[in-house]
Amino acid sequence: AFSATTKRTGQESQTSLFALDLRTSTVRKLPLELTAPVNATFSPNGKILVVIESNQNKVWTYDWDQQGEVQLLTKLGGNGNPLAAKPLGICPSNQLGSVLVAIGHRQEVIELHLESGQTLRTIPFPGQQGVACSVFGTNLFVVFTEQ
Repeated sequence: AFSATTKRTGQESQTSLFALDLRTSTVRKLPLELTAPVNATFSPNGKILVVIESNQNKVWTYDWDQQGEVQLLTKLGGNGNPLAAKPLGICPSNQLGSVLVAIGHRQEVIELHLESGQTLRTIPFPGQQGVACSVFGTNLFVVFTEQ
């Protein structure tokens, strides 16, 4: 389980991500100081925490087992329009080594390779803003808002 807190420093806000161990009720602050994380998931093998930062159009990885440093996986391009690449939802895919990211204004979900950051495939969907996704069996579920 995760919890985030935000504090403002001047014009920017810093967000801290915490891991809550539900078995022991212990809390651990993760070394992720990001300005606008909106969602997080684990890789299909459970070893890498993947965090999306929507205001920066970035996807970050954190090696959960090694408790290493946060690494930038990719910065999503928006063809000059930052909203066009804004990641809002993330979920693990059925493919080992990749995650699915809902890109709101592009009306698509992309599958990202967790080592290279490359887009493996693009899945279009109807609606205006994909805000969450989930995979069950062979089905991809996308929550979207229609405007």
